[in-house]
Amino acid sequence: MLVVRLLVAGPLRFNALNKSIGGLSAKVLSRALRDLERDGLVTRTAYPTVPVTVNTTSPRLAGRSSARWTRFRTLDALSHWAEQNIEAVHASQVNQKMSACARSFGFA
Repeated sequence: MLVVRLLVAGPLRFNALNKSIGGLSAKVLSRALRDLERDGLVTRTAYPTVPVTVNTTSPRLAGRSSARWTRFRTLDALSHWAEQNIEAVHASQVNQKMSACARSFGFA
């Protein structure tokens, strides 16, 4: 979701995108970009340089189907919510992990 939101502003190279997001391994980001490309939400263009340069962008939505536009708006709203609530999400993840650890030792 965050990837799509970042790309609406314009194309980004892989490393710039990875730095903007933070906290993801290159493997996870690469997989996410391939999945988004498969779903038609981003376009990846490779240039024959050494090393290969890959720009990723969100396709222009003008003239696209209303289903794609609705999907984009939904993802954008969800991404905005995630950005606003990321600390609460992380706290919940930590609590879940601590609870699971306590249960494994018979404390819960």
